[in-house]
Amino acid sequence: MKVAKIVGIVVAVLAVVLITAGLWIFWEGSPAEILAKANAIKVPSTWQLTSETVVPPKHLCLEKTGCPAIERRWKTDRIYTKDELEKMFSTASVSLDFSRERCELSKSDLSATKLLCTGYGTKQNDRYIISQDMNEKQSEVTIHFIIQPV
Repeated sequence: MKVAKIVGIVVAVLAVVLITAGLWIFWEGSPAEILAKANAIKVPSTWQLTSETVVPPKHLCLEKTGCPAIERRWKTDRIYTKDELEKMFSTASVSLDFSRERCELSKSDLSATKLLCTGYGTKQNDRYIISQDMNEKQSEVTIHFIIQPV
């Protein structure tokens, strides 16, 4: 009788511990803060959003971008200059460093999709990345934007 009571208590304690651990591991917070950071970057109304991935804050993060993070991709109407992209980010108090002097086609790149430029910035504990590329076959310019933890 005493052994059965002890076993019952041990099983109950283990169940509580496992349930608590499971809830902690699979907890997801609100993505409102990361969305607000992304929305602070004012993009032209001519940009057409083609994809968006939002990763909310989590205790256990298995995503390659980290948690929380946001990734957006737009089709644009033209190639944007480095100064134009920097201005969009400056409204959110993010300064960018670019991989190239200008955002233009490189004649040495033989691929169908050509990277025009990539800008990197940090603000608080977040890394901001914007890249612009062009698919010459489709005459399509794409902007790819990520905010992720440093």
